[in-house]
Amino acid sequence: MPTAAVVTQANGPATKGTYLEGGLRVPAIISYPKEQPQNVTRDHIIIAADWFFTILDLCQSPKPEGLVLDGQSIVELIKDADIPSPHKVLHWAW
Repeated sequence: MPTAAVVTQANGPATKGTYLEGGLRVPAIISYPKEQPQNVTRDHIIIAADWFFTILDLCQSPKPEGLVLDGQSIVELIKDADIPSPHKVLHWAW
């Protein structure tokens, strides 16, 4: 079975509860040599909840029935930079 590794952080360089980069514009790194192009970057908007559905897709596991979350799989975005972000609008509230 292929291995995928995801590295990210939760709060960015600032503090929680502000728009001063705290949790917004946080970098993420994914390594999935079987499917992902090597040495490329993406400048798309995603949210942390997207990783749950992305990992489910990478493992070829079905989404749990009745589960309602905001995340969406970004597997296609990882494979192709021309795919748009799955999110048209994102809102934050503290």
